[in-house]
Amino acid sequence: MKPAIQRRSFAAPGMIFMLTLLSLNALSQPLDNNQYTLLRLNEVNTHATRHFLENFTPSSTVKWFRDEHHLIATFKEGDSKDRVYYKTNGNFDFCIKYYRADALEPYLRTIVFKKFPGCEILTITELTDLERKDLSIKIKDGIFIRTLSCSDGSIEITENIRDSNS
Repeated sequence: MKPAIQRRSFAAPGMIFMLTLLSLNALSQPLDNNQYTLLRLNEVNTHATRHFLENFTPSSTVKWFRDEHHLIATFKEGDSKDRVYYKTNGNFDFCIKYYRADALEPYLRTIVFKKFPGCEILTITELTDLERKDLSIKIKDGIFIRTLSCSDGSIEITENIRDSNS
């Protein structure tokens, strides 16, 4: 009786060279536009993955990247674009969320419009360590583009640039 699977060996030197090239190409990792290394899920630290699943609810596909100092998960959560940073050992470091202007909390929106009447809210960036969050709000106020820092209920101007288009 013959075995169900027969083994064949190929000794062609060109074939071995071609397989070596294919395997080297398969091992290389693709880079995104920012020169971060795109990771496969099995390359992500298990502590980082576990923490991520316990603390975030992505509404889009999660992509993991590596830079010199961090593992980074990028995804969308509702209307925000988020990046979660983990140290290379898997410990959570911080999270950055980018919101559209209409996502600003109503009480903060009221405070901004009282302090800067007639301004236009351009972008909102939230930096959080999951216990405390700091907001950075970019506004157009007349001929100026200002960056406001919102922390613990207070608002202060951290950047004041004259708009070149005005």
